[in-house]
Amino acid sequence: MTGKTIGEQGWAELYAQLNPRQQAAVDALEGPVMVLAGPGTGKTQVLTARIANILRQTQMDSWNILCLTFTDSAAGAMRERLLHIIGEAAFRVRIGTFHSFCNEIIADNPAAFPAAAQWTVLADVERVELFRSLLDELPGDSPLKPFGHPYVYVGDLLRLTQSLKKEGVSPQRLQALIRASEAAGGRLEEALYDFFALPAAARTDDDCQAAAQTMHTVCREAGAAEEVWPQFAAAFERYTAAQAEADGKRAAGKARTVFKNEVKRMVERMVSLAPRQHELTVLYRRYQERLAAAGKYDYEDMIMFVLERLRTDEALLARYQEQFQYVLVDEYQDTNGAQNELLWLLGSFYPNPNIFVVGDDNQSVFRFQGASLENLLSFYERYREHVQVLTLTENYRSHQIILDAAGAVIAHNAATLDNILPGIDRKLISHGGRPARIERRKFATEDAENYFVASRIAALLEDGIAPQEIAVLYRNNRDAESLADVLLRRQIPVRLATGEDVLQGVRVRQLVQLLTVVADMQREDRLAEILQYDFLGLDALDVLRAIHAAGRTRQPLFLMLADAAGLAAVGVQEPALLLRVARQLAAWHRAAENETLQQLFDRILHESGLLGRIMDQKDQLTVLHHLTTLFNELRRLNAANHGLTVREFTDRLQLLAEHGVSLSAEPWQTRSAAVQLLTAHKAKGLEFAHVFLIRLADKHWGNVRERGRLSLPPGVVHHDPIAGQANNEDERRLFYVALTRAKERLYLSYAQDGGGRERTASLFWHELPAETVEDSETEETEDEALARLHVLRLHSPQPVPGHIRDWLAERLVSYTLSVTHLNNYLDCPRLFLYRNLVLAPAAKTRQLAFGTAVHAALRDLMAAAAETGEVPPEDFLLQRFERFMRRETLADSDLADSLQVGRQALRQYYRQYHRQWPRRVLVEYDFGSHGVHAGAARLTGKLDKIEVLDPAAKTVNVVDYKTGNPDTASRHVRHGERYWRQLVFYQLLSVESKRFPYTMVSAELDFIQPSAKTGAYVKRRFRVTENDVDDLRQVIAGAWEDITSLAFLEKEGCGECVYCAAVHLSLVSNERAEQQEHSSEGES
Repeated sequence: MTGKTIGEQGWAELYAQLNPRQQAAVDALEGPVMVLAGPGTGKTQVLTARIANILRQTQMDSWNILCLTFTDSAAGAMRERLLHIIGEAAFRVRIGTFHSFCNEIIADNPAAFPAAAQWTVLADVERVELFRSLLDELPGDSPLKPFGHPYVYVGDLLRLTQSLKKEGVSPQRLQALIRASEAAGGRLEEALYDFFALPAAARTDDDCQAAAQTMHTVCREAGAAEEVWPQFAAAFERYTAAQAEADGKRAAGKARTVFKNEVKRMVERMVSLAPRQHELTVLYRRYQERLAAAGKYDYEDMIMFVLERLRTDEALLARYQEQFQYVLVDEYQDTNGAQNELLWLLGSFYPNPNIFVVGDDNQSVFRFQGASLENLLSFYERYREHVQVLTLTENYRSHQIILDAAGAVIAHNAATLDNILPGIDRKLISHGGRPARIERRKFATEDAENYFVASRIAALLEDGIAPQEIAVLYRNNRDAESLADVLLRRQIPVRLATGEDVLQGVRVRQLVQLLTVVADMQREDRLAEILQYDFLGLDALDVLRAIHAAGRTRQPLFLMLADAAGLAAVGVQEPALLLRVARQLAAWHRAAENETLQQLFDRILHESGLLGRIMDQKDQLTVLHHLTTLFNELRRLNAANHGLTVREFTDRLQLLAEHGVSLSAEPWQTRSAAVQLLTAHKAKGLEFAHVFLIRLADKHWGNVRERGRLSLPPGVVHHDPIAGQANNEDERRLFYVALTRAKERLYLSYAQDGGGRERTASLFWHELPAETVEDSETEETEDEALARLHVLRLHSPQPVPGHIRDWLAERLVSYTLSVTHLNNYLDCPRLFLYRNLVLAPAAKTRQLAFGTAVHAALRDLMAAAAETGEVPPEDFLLQRFERFMRRETLADSDLADSLQVGRQALRQYYRQYHRQWPRRVLVEYDFGSHGVHAGAARLTGKLDKIEVLDPAAKTVNVVDYKTGNPDTASRHVRHGERYWRQLVFYQLLSVESKRFPYTMVSAELDFIQPSAKTGAYVKRRFRVTENDVDDLRQVIAGAWEDITSLAFLEKEGCGECVYCAAVHLSLVSNERAEQQEHSSEGES
């Protein structure tokens, strides 16, 4: 390599390697140029050759060329290729991402960005903490702070603020957009009322035309023509297209109904989201203010800072406009609004600047990062008079069958440049390859799918295919978890292209829980969990005895562990081991006050026995890699805060886990050459000889529901032609990208069993032309099934040891079943085991504490009314509530919110009902001593309130108080659900008790908080039938048999409760622990 640019002979050789369309792009040096480059058409070669041609044909220096890419890896690959063409001059060409370019502008202009030297990037956990603190400052009735779940919107806030910054939208601009959307929504709701109310049979095409005109007029008058109208216009265009294709009255009528429903949903969403969106603006503004005050910035802010400066500093903008006479942009379809504005500013000096963009709208798969199809359209519209539009269609990657299949699928998209720009031809033509049809298989289960993929990969490796030429692509990171496990079991080297979330690994979770207990010895629930970790070497039954004894005697669990005599008294066989752990915990707790956090981490890792247990595992390298990542995060936080405590560290890790923010390990692989496992998004720009596309089920690939609780108003992504449309066009583009990664062979698969739910193939599966696919048989022979089971090591669950079963049987000798226990059992056998039999301690949530205080206050109110014959005044109820609320152990912010919400709800509740309350009531009636049986089952229960309806007939109404939103209650009162079981259980108690002197004729759910939708208070009264009671008897009989026979110990848990999420390894083998660790390797 020399410092000279390419010579004429070298250039001629390079130019001859280009096809005619590539040559045309390389020769188009002046003015705006838009190149539509399909997958595998050599766009990187075109970009580098064009840079060389600029230097060859113009008087520009390499310093005058700016090339912007989407990723650092793309920038590195481009510079490497350019070095081979023009030598050392490549180092002077500015090649990098938009972010790195803006970072260089900031660094090169300290006077323009005076605070830059003190700025630091906000870490993910700091971003979560900041939004939680901002939510804490909101009043308890804020629409973004639902009671009981005050941080439920944190994930949406993280996502939406990033989107706003990527689109260059300030808090002021957001407020204007929300006001326009709200005004238009309110007026449209009124203006279209008659249109929405029309019966389907009466709705005509003229009505739809008139409604569209009304929408346009209202949007214009509300000042929202540019922001809001496009989504309605797109809906109307879809309607007119459907009308044109309708082949009869029924089809035409259906098109009108679909149009009406779509518009109505849009209007209702605009109106209903407005209060939350206004609150979003407040938080966005405060968030930016806090960042500035703390000297912090988000990664997305870097471009915002530069944009704000270039908009106002003409001299600075002119300097960069003068320097960069030629600007090239790779993957232009993936740029976002802020990046696009930066490009406009750089090119704003000339009406026809030398801007060369390469992109493909069919590969626009990063709209969740703010990217939009609008980029290519806006570039064309901005430079319509001067722009050259060129296409690259000769594909050097895939054979024609793959290209035909991908082209047929993407043709189903309506929002493509083919339908907008005149005269473009983008049909991909293969440059070569040996055509082979796409292999397509459906399987009964995911296990069978995994086994097939692993077996086929093993066969390819045996045939000499290099591992790195094989890739498995999937929609979400978690799709690879079970497959990665199977590949590792078969000794197939794998590389996860995205790092695992180490917080999901079994051993890391155990260490974090151990640190949590060391930080706070009062966390009884966590202490009960860590005692069951296998590396502590405790006897499982001794642990259960200690936990149960502490729960039964209401003694702190730690004090029980430290009491040798007390342990012996409850039957603990090896009290010395529990005493040892108690002493260790006390020593670590003391060390936390006297050693650095890094020293404490190392001490616990060694002294606990965890490191030794890890070194005995087969996957020790994986687990040690996870622990190193955790330790590096600790060091990073410790460097920023030298006084960081173990509690602060574990609290931060808990925040990450709660809000779905991963602590990712660096990508790694088991060998230098490995099979690639990566999401379809991560596969963008890559290619492989053999590609497996897995989990191709409906509602996973395609028909995916948006899960966000909060969305931005229309207009944030300007003029996006797919705004308001189903997400399937985005999903189809992603599927197109996945298909076009394959050079030689494609294998498509999905499993019909989706965890107990029947699944069907993705709609994209059905869009593949029949002539491009080969559907293969997937029926397993008995030998194949046995081989699969052997590989997967799917043995029966490890039985609970006999001595533990004996101990549990003793607990059940005098056990009585309450409806709460029954509901817990039906929800999850593990929850029932630990919460109701073992009596494991559980931290009290804010909702539970609130409910306890409300019930106690109402109990005292009703008891006083029954005693005196007069209902006490309103203040009596509020004072009792506050007294009981303050007895609960809550954070100050939780207590303040609970008091605010409770006072408001109870005040209105009292005023609503106090004149209606009957004076003849019994409160907290307890059946505990009644000896109630239903068949063999012993039953008990306590009723909140009994209202005597007729003293002579002794008829009563049983009332159960409920806190929370009554709007969500309907699903629970259905036959067989929780509230139904509760009310029928009360009826059963009253019927079977020989001592209950009344006849229960009705049951009532009394909601203490008003409806979130209507603001009204709700009571729901039911009459329990004999059939209801008989049905519940059968449920109880089955549950009682499973419980008393201990058959429930062999049942699967729910997988979601705290006891399923916890890692109780002392009851299972070490092999099971290793299996759990393996299965977490692919999780991210």
